[in-house]
Amino acid sequence: MSTLAKIALGVVAGLVLGLFIISKGEILDQGLERPRRDISTFPGKGSPAMDFRLRTLDGTDLGLEDFRGKAVLLNFWATWCGPCTLEMPIFNRYAQDFKDDLTVLGVNMQESTSVVQEFIHSNGIQYPILLDEQAEVARRYQVTGLPTTYVIDQHGMILAVHVGYMSEAQLVDYLGELGLLP
Repeated sequence: MSTLAKIALGVVAGLVLGLFIISKGEILDQGLERPRRDISTFPGKGSPAMDFRLRTLDGTDLGLEDFRGKAVLLNFWATWCGPCTLEMPIFNRYAQDFKDDLTVLGVNMQESTSVVQEFIHSNGIQYPILLDEQAEVARRYQVTGLPTTYVIDQHGMILAVHVGYMSEAQLVDYLGELGLLP
């Protein structure tokens, strides 16, 4: 094989690998803010959020229906997910500031109770953390990358699905769409 053919083959292989890596960017994201996407074709947007029940860190069961009448941020996350850990303090602050109108539910993906408990304690997270040990709820919600946050209105309808890190500015936009901010 000629040198020119080897170079061409290397370029093509590099392009294919690069496209593969980009397509898996949801999982490889290292915390960089992404522009808000048009997810109008994403399953679930504009439809009722599916109810579920999961165990909390203190052993009680909570479900989405328990928060009917309040807006809900349903956030799928893991302790090893950099973007997840970056947005949690923002969610924590807004969960406290808007506690009468907004509930943040953190759904941890497949980690042990002790690992999650230590992380939550170390980081001062005060909103409810639910344990999706078998990723059953994540599958029902078609979570393909972390973090993924469902923005659910006061009537239980999915307003938006946000895949990737959610900045404070993006959260404020969603709160405006929910009617919680002017």
